[in-house]
Amino acid sequence: MIFTEKQTSESRILNSHSILFAFFLLIILSPVEGFGQTVTISGKVTNAQTEEPLIGATVLVKGSRQGTITDFDGTYKISISSKDQVELLFSYIGMKTKAIAVGNQTVVNASLEQDEEMLEEVIVVGYGNEKTKESIVGSVSKVEAEDLRMEITTQSADQLLEGVVAGVQVQKESGDIGAPVSIKIRGQGSLSAVTNSDIVASSEPLYILDGVPMYDIYEPSSANQFGDSKISVLSMINPDDIESITVLKDATAAAIYGSNASNGVVLITTKKGRKGKMKVDFSQTVSISNAINQVEMLSTDQYVELFIDTYTNSGYTEARAYEELYRLGYNPDKYVDTNWRDILLQQAVSTQTNLSLSGGVENINYRISTTYGDYETITQGNLAQRFTTRMSLNIKPSEKSFVDFNMGFSYQNKEVVPYSAYPFFPFLSPYNEDGSFNNSAPFDRQLNPVAGLHQNSQWNKNYLTNGSLKVGYNIIDGLTVSNMLGMDVYHKQSYTFASKENGKGYSRGGYITDYRENNVKWINVSQLSYDKKFADKHIISSSIGFQIENRELSGLRAQESNLATEKVTIPGLGPNENTSVSGTQHSEGSISTFGRLDYTYDSRYNFAVSVRQDASSMFGGDYSADIFTSFGASWVISNEAFMANSPFSLLKLRGSYGKTGNSRIGSYASQGLYSYNSSGYNGSIGLTPSTSPNPDLGWENRYKSNLAVDMGFKKFNVTVEYYHDYIRDAISSMAAIPEAGFSSVSVNTADMINQGVELTLGANHIEIADGFHWNSNFNIATNKNEITKLANSKDYFTESTYYANGLFVGKDVSSFLGSVYHGVNPQTGAPQWILADGSISEDGKTANDIENRQVIGKSNPDAYGGWMNTFFYKNFQLGVKLTYEIGGELILPYEYVYDNSDGKQINVRNQSVNQLDRWQEPGDITNVPKPTLSTYNSKYSTRFMYDRTHIKLHSISLGYNFPSKICSKIGMSALKLTGEVVNLGYWYKEKSEEGRNGLKEYRYAFPEARSFTFGLKASF
Repeated sequence: MIFTEKQTSESRILNSHSILFAFFLLIILSPVEGFGQTVTISGKVTNAQTEEPLIGATVLVKGSRQGTITDFDGTYKISISSKDQVELLFSYIGMKTKAIAVGNQTVVNASLEQDEEMLEEVIVVGYGNEKTKESIVGSVSKVEAEDLRMEITTQSADQLLEGVVAGVQVQKESGDIGAPVSIKIRGQGSLSAVTNSDIVASSEPLYILDGVPMYDIYEPSSANQFGDSKISVLSMINPDDIESITVLKDATAAAIYGSNASNGVVLITTKKGRKGKMKVDFSQTVSISNAINQVEMLSTDQYVELFIDTYTNSGYTEARAYEELYRLGYNPDKYVDTNWRDILLQQAVSTQTNLSLSGGVENINYRISTTYGDYETITQGNLAQRFTTRMSLNIKPSEKSFVDFNMGFSYQNKEVVPYSAYPFFPFLSPYNEDGSFNNSAPFDRQLNPVAGLHQNSQWNKNYLTNGSLKVGYNIIDGLTVSNMLGMDVYHKQSYTFASKENGKGYSRGGYITDYRENNVKWINVSQLSYDKKFADKHIISSSIGFQIENRELSGLRAQESNLATEKVTIPGLGPNENTSVSGTQHSEGSISTFGRLDYTYDSRYNFAVSVRQDASSMFGGDYSADIFTSFGASWVISNEAFMANSPFSLLKLRGSYGKTGNSRIGSYASQGLYSYNSSGYNGSIGLTPSTSPNPDLGWENRYKSNLAVDMGFKKFNVTVEYYHDYIRDAISSMAAIPEAGFSSVSVNTADMINQGVELTLGANHIEIADGFHWNSNFNIATNKNEITKLANSKDYFTESTYYANGLFVGKDVSSFLGSVYHGVNPQTGAPQWILADGSISEDGKTANDIENRQVIGKSNPDAYGGWMNTFFYKNFQLGVKLTYEIGGELILPYEYVYDNSDGKQINVRNQSVNQLDRWQEPGDITNVPKPTLSTYNSKYSTRFMYDRTHIKLHSISLGYNFPSKICSKIGMSALKLTGEVVNLGYWYKEKSEEGRNGLKEYRYAFPEARSFTFGLKASF
């Protein structure tokens, strides 16, 4: 029989469609006021200075909720019940609101004047301090919600920046729901771990949500305490709640955050309410996803052929080779060809519903939102539910005081069936003839994944609460005192149950693991700010502040094996000898003082200085405190008198230099720790040293230099930046002498450099034809990393063949070691290797000896970026987004290497279809050696290394805004339908051969998905 199985999602599709149908039905049946006598008013809204049409200007009937927006040539239509005493309010960002009485007119045009107070875009650069784009000195990139939400499919906030900001690299670890997404700003700022036990500082930026620093899963104290999976806390923020994301890259922008700003800062600002009647926003999306770029394995016939070939090449007779095949479960009388990949994968359906209420009454602005998402992945049994809610209150009790309150809660329940790259034998069926699960050999040692879906259980529950309360008072004109109290609380529970009925729990009589982790952080910031303009030419903006921060992290893990029953699967029911409990606890704190001074003269010359001192419990002795400073200046040349007739709307030169730090190395990396265990004297509980102390361990410091030019024209803008970051005293684990009693110690071990150039090109409202406009943003960033110094002047690597990473002076921090493959000897079929001395050898073990391993590549790309395009035509909007990488290599994980084992693993696992190209007779020209049981396959070699250079067609989206006339008839202010495709395809420099696996198949262990999303958004 040919065995394949796929789980359908028809019921989920029907449920999703029923939600949309019910919503449309509600709209149709809703009573609509004013249908008796209606008059249609039309007109055009323009810029009074340029006479250009204003796209997306708001037109409201004064005193009602009825309104519309202008289309792509600035025109509008709105239906009103009567023209008597009716006024229309016209508004646009950066323009003064204008009221016009309708009277007997049917055509009402509006020409809006610029509002000088709102003309400049305001950007938050640190601790709530705001700057205009013209006066900014540092490297700051702000992305508004409209650009962030170019793709409606994005479920996680940490994926919003992919390809959007120059110098920001987004790397997905997996396509799984909630899986961490690593973000690097201007290269990797900390060392790579050489072994799994190494302690290195986090290379992630500092994430701040509405003023509160967020939990960093990459910090050693935060993540993976007991080998449990990491969940990105940013995946628990609803992207629809985000107003903007601001990236601080250089020292002048980031140094005010001091101790953890070394790798840049990402400021996430959520949406707030605005004065006016309550606005209701509702949206619904449905996504359908399918796997792409799937790894192809051998069919039963192909596997049998390769198996017999391997054994006969190894000296077995054909009869004896078949005997070995029968032992694995192959039965020629009962032909089975199981496609395990098709069994494990599915068509996934995900839905998300958003609802928000916002508005303002008197001195209070408010916004409340809630979201529920039901998500599937393309692997069966792997799904999640997420609920988020967020509230914002902005209160002005008096003209001189304010109160800002933000609070959000998120819950995520994730059912996990880890996708196994382990390829099972194709001749085995997941079921026995009686329909029961096949748990016989070899499934008594390996997990039958179909049995695991039904007999085992694994899930994660995650809770996130993040909020702040800020109060302020204006003492005198320009002088404001404020205090913010914030909290970030994260709780995680990971649970695993493995039944004794299948291979996962068989050898342990079934087992349960229950792990719980709590992270509680609070922060208090007291600040005094002074902002004043003197004599129309001098502007001073300054602040001083005091910050105290504390964090408590604890974890508890209970395990039980040889379960007394599998009907109640909680730990603690069996005998005590089958139960073990382990725990961990961390505590850390810091005290900081900071100050900044910004000065602007005549809108031409800008200067910025900041100073911050941090004292952290991470470090001991004389190294607990450090000072971080920055200074910068800019010259707005376009505001000079001699530039009055120039084509530039903005021409600015700017430069900065400063020092930032990184303390995210784990709570007790500098201290000697002890562990409780039963290996003490005479079997009693005792304390034994577990971590080597280093009182001289100090901060990682990053000295940042930045030079830039900003050029703006009527519809175009260009920014070019050069950066040079010197990372000093980077932290890693180093081998300790045996007499120390420890295998390693954390030290300030290395210096390295990141440098590169960033280019951003923007075009806004380019008119291609009448009513047809185009917005475009292209960015590219280069990065060159080099380790310039290592402790003891020695490279750091391990002789173990299980690790490819290493740290080498003069090389990139992401470099890896491996053997240099020379191909297959066409006469013998043996693999050949180039040794360190340049000679060629057929001895794979010799080639993999440490003295012959060489630096063969690096994972960091040479350049990367993105290109976003939005096209507008009447009520339609088309978005196209591309991302790309140039340079950098991918070396296969060892699981995929074993799939290409050249016979070595043939009796353990299925093999890649690439093995069909094996050498079979003298004269064959191939890259795949003659398969034998004794072939030595180097795990890390140039044979399994690929150039990652690629261009990705990230997404295409099409939206349609319903005309205002239709919206007003059904009681809405706006209605939009959207369709989108994500992950359309790749162009790889290194292509896969037809019918074979290559980079696009091997790039991700968890298969990629292509998603089709349909969305509806309505405003009332």
